[in-house]
Amino acid sequence: MAARKSPKDQPSSPAAPSRGWLFWVGRSLLLLLVLLILLVPVIRFAGPGLAISWLQQWYAEQGEGYQLTLNDWQLALIRGELTLTGVTLQHPGAGDGETRIDQVALDIDTGQVQNKLIEITRLQLDGLRLAATRQGDQLLVAGLSLPLTTSGAAPAEVQPTDSEATPWAVRLEHISLNDWQLGWQQDGLQTQLGIRSVDVRGFDSRHDDDIELTLALSLNTLSANQQFLHSLSPELDLPTMIPGLAADTPQTLTLDQPVVLSWQGRLTHWHTQPGVRGDLVIEPLSLTLLDATRVGFERLILQEIVADAEQQQLGLFQLDGVRVQERVADSTEPGSSEMGSSEPDEKAAAAVTLFSLDRYQATQLAFDGITLSAGQQLIDGIWLDGRYNDGRLAGLPLQLSDTDTAASNDDPVDEAAPDAVSAAEAPATSVQPHSASPSQSSRQFEVLLAGITVSNVDLRWQQPGIQTRITADNMTVGLINSAENLPVELAGALQIAALRLTQPQAVTLNQPLVVSWQGSINDWRRDPELTGDLTLKHLDVIAGHQPPVALEQLYLKGIRADRATQSLQQLVMNGLVVQLPDSANAIAKKQGVLFSLGRYEIPSILFDGQTLSTGVHRFADLRANLTRLENGLIAGVPSTESVASKAGGAMDAELSDSGSAAAAEEAGLIVHIDGITMADSSTGATAASQIQWYDLAVAPAHKSILTLTAVSVGELDSAALLNETGKPVPVSIAASLDDYNTIEFTAKAGLRQSLPEGSFTLKVRQLNLPPFSPYVVQAMGYNVQKGMMKLDSNINIVNGQMQGKALLVLQNSRFEPEDQDTIDRVSKQIAMPVETALSVLKDDNNNLRIDVPLSGAVNDPDIGIQDIIQQVTKKAVRTATLFYLKQAFQPYGALISIASLAGDQLFAIRLEPLTFTEQNSVLSSEHQAYLDKVATTMTSKTELELQVCPVVSEAEAKTLGEDWPVLAAARGNAVKAYLSQRQDDKKQLLGERVSVCSPARGDLPEVALGF
Repeated sequence: MAARKSPKDQPSSPAAPSRGWLFWVGRSLLLLLVLLILLVPVIRFAGPGLAISWLQQWYAEQGEGYQLTLNDWQLALIRGELTLTGVTLQHPGAGDGETRIDQVALDIDTGQVQNKLIEITRLQLDGLRLAATRQGDQLLVAGLSLPLTTSGAAPAEVQPTDSEATPWAVRLEHISLNDWQLGWQQDGLQTQLGIRSVDVRGFDSRHDDDIELTLALSLNTLSANQQFLHSLSPELDLPTMIPGLAADTPQTLTLDQPVVLSWQGRLTHWHTQPGVRGDLVIEPLSLTLLDATRVGFERLILQEIVADAEQQQLGLFQLDGVRVQERVADSTEPGSSEMGSSEPDEKAAAAVTLFSLDRYQATQLAFDGITLSAGQQLIDGIWLDGRYNDGRLAGLPLQLSDTDTAASNDDPVDEAAPDAVSAAEAPATSVQPHSASPSQSSRQFEVLLAGITVSNVDLRWQQPGIQTRITADNMTVGLINSAENLPVELAGALQIAALRLTQPQAVTLNQPLVVSWQGSINDWRRDPELTGDLTLKHLDVIAGHQPPVALEQLYLKGIRADRATQSLQQLVMNGLVVQLPDSANAIAKKQGVLFSLGRYEIPSILFDGQTLSTGVHRFADLRANLTRLENGLIAGVPSTESVASKAGGAMDAELSDSGSAAAAEEAGLIVHIDGITMADSSTGATAASQIQWYDLAVAPAHKSILTLTAVSVGELDSAALLNETGKPVPVSIAASLDDYNTIEFTAKAGLRQSLPEGSFTLKVRQLNLPPFSPYVVQAMGYNVQKGMMKLDSNINIVNGQMQGKALLVLQNSRFEPEDQDTIDRVSKQIAMPVETALSVLKDDNNNLRIDVPLSGAVNDPDIGIQDIIQQVTKKAVRTATLFYLKQAFQPYGALISIASLAGDQLFAIRLEPLTFTEQNSVLSSEHQAYLDKVATTMTSKTELELQVCPVVSEAEAKTLGEDWPVLAAARGNAVKAYLSQRQDDKKQLLGERVSVCSPARGDLPEVALGF
């Protein structure tokens, strides 16, 4: 075996090259590259799976049965793409039990990260189903309970570092959200929001470019109740906040059907001056409030919206199908639709429409912080069905208080006083709210509206005692320019299509009343003034059993009204007709209308708050057909008793035309009329104004026609008449009963102590007597076969004393006995046969001439004529006196009835009772004013005795029990005590002629008065 050679013995080989540090760095990089190449697929395929597995395991640990599933996922790290499909979170017993996302797609440009730019090319989230529930201070989302409260420690302030000198930027090319359903639930609130689609494009945090935004949202459900209000604030309680709302009213708000909001537009200058531009549509909206009222609309359109911090503009605002409905248990009434519900809900209550608006449209709206401007506005299809009963308005679960409303109206708040007091009490060094610079103080809100058109209006109102309906086809309001304060033009017409009142008496409108107007409001911002014309047409109304009244037209021309004065250039009334009621006598109805007036004009009407003045009143074509029935009543004219009973009810009797001056004086109003005259007939007839008298109370029936040929009343001034300082009023009336007869009445009349004053002349020529024979038979028992009458009467009345005479001439008269009993009675009264008296008075020409001296007090005249003529004349004069006595009380609407007793006894006068409030016996200022008038009458008429009869109501008597007479006696004694402070002309206390009746019980708390 050969021996081994030592290394030294071996032949030497060539030396190996030296490997430096570059070799080892290169080999390390190579190995790293190999590892990266191997890790990319591992991360690509194994990493997400491991992460998902970890998430599934973690979510399963959060609750029993919890499970996270994922249908598919895709990840491309290089391209920055991630896609998740079918993500589902199962959480039984928590929320809806399931939360899912159909698809998540994210595309990020990873190459821009090194430039501190997060560029999201596409982000898409579709089919999110998420429900959140708030339970106390915990939020339950996807089966997870998250705390809503945080510790009180303030977050640490982050100090910027040098590396943050260049901020990160975000760019979003496209974000798409589709088919989301988000639910929210907490105590008293449950809602679900659907995001049908949201599309955002073009966001870049580095620039201020516009961001395109398109979205469609739907609020699918909304239900809130009292618990939600209390969760916001324990003090929120609707019955406390809303007067009249019953405590047991359900405090609920419910969305009846899904409402969809659509937006198409963009966000402008989001970084420097955020704003929006685009179009918005909301449709349809239906809410049920307080489980009683349903409100909503079909569609709200806002087009060409431009809004930022400087200005707000809107090309079109349109609201369609507004509805306010009352939910009822069952209803088959027309119009009770479910406000556009696509599917009927058998459980839902029916709804009756109370208010609807078909369309409101406004164009070119803009607001720049100072001026609100709008183009033409259209309001079309207003419909209202208002029903008020037992203090409740249909559709509102409120108990309205009439008492509170009346109190607020009677006691207006002086808004200026608090400001004055505050300014006076403010310290000298304090800064007043409006003491800024002049430019700020002059800055004020302005309005510029092109005009408003209202069309197709139908308003209905119903409450106990009232039913009415008002319609209008077209009404317009012109340009409104507050900056230049230009006049606002007004025009339109409406119809009172129906009106029916049942309280205090029945009133019915027989045909639609048309009201039209044309005018303007001038200087409406500083000192408003209304000008224009107003016309009423086709008034046809009937009140209770009163005669029906119709008016063809009422025209108010040249209206001019402001705070200080109201004036009319002219008032014209055409075609006034008063018909006989249906219950009138058939014979009377055959005579024609009760009263008609072709035309009545009043020019130059002016009212300044104290004085009402007019020009000369003119009337034409007056016709009256008066029929006296067998019972002595005038057909169609209410009897004294019926008028008295109605006047003693809840309403005071209306003031008569003749008493209006006295009423105005007591109220502080002065009435001045330049005069009254009869104009030429508007129909062209020679003498169209006539009064027909048809008397069925005499046999045979008498008919005559009085034709008015001239009527003239001079200047009237209520202040001068009542204060006895003015000139007598000239009065002139010319009339005739046939082609040959003339009747002339002239006077210069006035008032003194409520009695007539002045000179009066009556001339009658060629009055044919045979037509008046029935009255002669009734008075004397003789029938007039032939003859004419001539009368000249001159009377002067000064201080209540009458002086004058009447010359009565019967020409060529012939009388024949007709009623022997009447002849015997009259012969006995004059102590000689009537035939003898007549024969003595006749002259050779068969003419009978009688001079009748008239003298004495107006209320008790001395008439020197045969007894039969004396009593007739005396009755006429006393009737006139009583008429003026009536006027003395008329300002208070106090006269109930005036009834003449038999023979020559004094009249019985019953006055309006003094009405008291329950349990009260103190005289009010109205009571005292009325008693002052009574005292004035008793002062000058010392023969009058006043009876005072106190009454307590049944309700008061029930409350007071046996002590009710005490209250009644207190009321009567209060009246007597008040009158006892005055003396009459004989220096006797009025209380000596006041008798207090025994206490009585009745329907109302009052004190009855009467002479």
